[in-house]
Amino acid sequence: FRVPALSLHRRVHELTADQLARPKNILTLEGTFTSQNAHDWLRSCLPECPPRTQPRSSSPRPTLAKEEVKSDKDTAKEEIPKDSLRYPRDDDAEYDEILKEAQACFPDAVREEAKEPEAKVEAPPEPAKPPPILDLQHRLCFENVYTEGVIECDYQENKARICSDSISALAILKEHISKEAVRLRQEVSDHLVLDEQSIPSFLKLIDPKLKYQRKLAERVELIDAIHEIATAEDDTRWLEEEYRYIHEHADELRKEHAKAPQALQYLTGVVADFFVDAMKARGIDGKPQLEKLDQLLLAASYDLEKLIAFFSPVKKVPSRDGLNSLGI
Repeated sequence: FRVPALSLHRRVHELTADQLARPKNILTLEGTFTSQNAHDWLRSCLPECPPRTQPRSSSPRPTLAKEEVKSDKDTAKEEIPKDSLRYPRDDDAEYDEILKEAQACFPDAVREEAKEPEAKVEAPPEPAKPPPILDLQHRLCFENVYTEGVIECDYQENKARICSDSISALAILKEHISKEAVRLRQEVSDHLVLDEQSIPSFLKLIDPKLKYQRKLAERVELIDAIHEIATAEDDTRWLEEEYRYIHEHADELRKEHAKAPQALQYLTGVVADFFVDAMKARGIDGKPQLEKLDQLLLAASYDLEKLIAFFSPVKKVPSRDGLNSLGI
C-alpha cells in the first residue's frame, strides 16, 4: 500500500467561505491530457479521491456574508422623526415656551436643530476575494487535517487549475505531475504563481499549533527537575504558578506529549519546507538560511511577526565582478 504524498489531507465537498477568501497560490496546467489523466495525477497524491472523474457540483459557492434586505416597513420606520418636544397641535409660540422651560431644566441640552451632523463612519475594507473560478468540468477540494491548509482543484481536458494557501502542496503536485507527464510522454506546461499574501496567511495557521507544541515540550522537560525540588519540600505553595501547574499535572502533560512526540519537529519541518518552496518560487535558494530559521523557531523569543519578517525576500546586491563587467 502506497501512502499518498499529501496524505494528511481529507476531501471536503466544498471549501467554507473563509477558506475561499484566503489568498492562494495558483498552479496552472495546459497540454495534451484527458480529464481522467488529471484526475489520476491528483488521486496519486491526495487521499479519498474516487477512481473516476465526477461531474462538477451545481450548488453555489458559500459567501462570507449574506446581504441584508430591508423591508418597506423598516425603511418607513427609519424615515419617521424620533422623539420631539413638540406636540402636533402646539403652535410656534407654545413650542418656544415649552422649549425654554426644557432648556432651563437641562442647561447642558442642545437643540436638535443646532446639532452638527454626525461624521460618517467609513465602512471596513472588503475581504480579499478568492481567485476567479474557471468554469471547468470537474472540481475536488481538500483540507489538511493538521495545518488546516486547503487545496482546490478544477480541471478538464487539456487544462487544470490548482489553488492552495500552501506553496509546498503545489510544489509537490507540480513535481509529481511533471514526472507522470514525462513517463506517459505527454506535453504538459505548468506555471506556478506565488501570492505574497498567502505567506503570512499560512503562517498564522501554523503559529498557534507551533506555540502550543513549544510550550508542551518545555513543560515536559521541566517535570523531573520540578519533581526533585518539590519532593524535598513539604509545602509547594512557594512555587510559581506555572511550575506548580507542571508539578500537579505532570502525568497529563506526559500523556499529551506521548500522543505526538514528534509534533514540534514535524511543524518546524513544515515551516522549513514552506520557506524553501516560497523562496524557490521567487527564484532564490532558501536552503542556506534553514539553520537561522530553525534557531528562530526554537528560540525563547519566538514571535510570529519575526517569522513573517524572516520570509521577506532579500534584495540581491550585485557583486564587484558584476559591476566591473558593466564598466562601473
